[in-house]
Amino acid sequence: MIPQELGFAFALLALLHLYLQGLNRHYLVMDDGPLKTPLNIGWFIASVLLPALGFAAFWSAPPVRDALTFAPRGLVSSILLGGVAGLGGLMLWRAALWLWDRAHPRRTPHLLAEEVSYPRIENPVRKLPCLPRSWETTTSLEIIRRELEVPGLPPEFDGLVIAHIGDIHYDPPSGLVDYYEEVCDYVNDLRPDLVAHTGDFVSAARHIARAANHAARYRGRLGSYAVLGNHDYWTRPGRLVKALGRTPIVYLGNSRRVFTRGGRRLVLAGTDAPWDHQAPDWPRLLAKGPADAAVLLSHTPDNAPEAARHGANLVLSGHNHGGQVCLPLLGPVVVPSRTGHSYVSGVYRVSDTCLLNVTRGVGVTNVHFRVLCPPEVTVLRLRAVTAEAMVGATALRRLPNAAPVSAAGGFA
Repeated sequence: MIPQELGFAFALLALLHLYLQGLNRHYLVMDDGPLKTPLNIGWFIASVLLPALGFAAFWSAPPVRDALTFAPRGLVSSILLGGVAGLGGLMLWRAALWLWDRAHPRRTPHLLAEEVSYPRIENPVRKLPCLPRSWETTTSLEIIRRELEVPGLPPEFDGLVIAHIGDIHYDPPSGLVDYYEEVCDYVNDLRPDLVAHTGDFVSAARHIARAANHAARYRGRLGSYAVLGNHDYWTRPGRLVKALGRTPIVYLGNSRRVFTRGGRRLVLAGTDAPWDHQAPDWPRLLAKGPADAAVLLSHTPDNAPEAARHGANLVLSGHNHGGQVCLPLLGPVVVPSRTGHSYVSGVYRVSDTCLLNVTRGVGVTNVHFRVLCPPEVTVLRLRAVTAEAMVGATALRRLPNAAPVSAAGGFA
């Protein structure tokens, strides 16, 4: 028998875990609309509030007391204890798996090298000055340069450099405009070949024109390409597409571009699914020859497994913000993904022939600050599987804080 208070605390934690699972996998990824907030609130009431109030209201009732002390003496207390134990067991099992993954991070052998630099931001913004400076990471930008050995990449495209930009959430009232401009300057100094925008340019329709003009400042030698994210669709997607059309950015929603070199092709495709309410035509989007490769821009990483089955070799995504607010040691709590914490941020091996890069993004949304989750820009140098490609364990190097990242070089 355990103290009743401890049993109640365990039950409350189990109910909170149930709430977060539903929130992450279903309610946060719903289309925005008049029912979204009531359903979110209703799910919290049904999964946490009502059961907790029920335990509190009938605290002294023998079935409740027996269930919370883990000493059932009747049918009702056995049912209550079974429910609490089942939810608690699921919570503990998932927590054990999650802690194991944290202690043994998966390293794909395709990640050949990684360098993290910390550019000096001249106009840092702190939203939570009450927290230690190392915890409040709203504008603590990281530029992450990765060399990826992409399965199926033709040798003719070896060395192609892609700057992956996601989740800007351009919002002048946030006070981050100067920070946005500094991020853009740092990326342009890298002279990427391609700039890939993976959506969520804005969070409010009134900022669409300025957001499009800002995104157009990112320059790639072979152009800038974009798809839309959920927040873009929850504002005015048609208006945003028109605004992007007045810039050099090529909008790739459910379309593709093909680059050719030495008779080999690199397909660059994009999808706005699921928010555009169109089932992606994967065979058309990712059609390629046996010696070609396909790169997909998708705001959410949830599309990656299906894209991999249809021939994508590299998927670029964002959406999850790395959790945006993380707990010390534990990491992100809320991740808006149907796959839960499977694709929070970083490089993942989706299949034998497909990699996924998930960026934490540049901006913030909803709570408008970051905790223990710095924003990032990812610069990817794609490597073909050839004898000349670098092979070996992942090299983790940190560049000096004060020095801006040097130019990454171009694809000739």
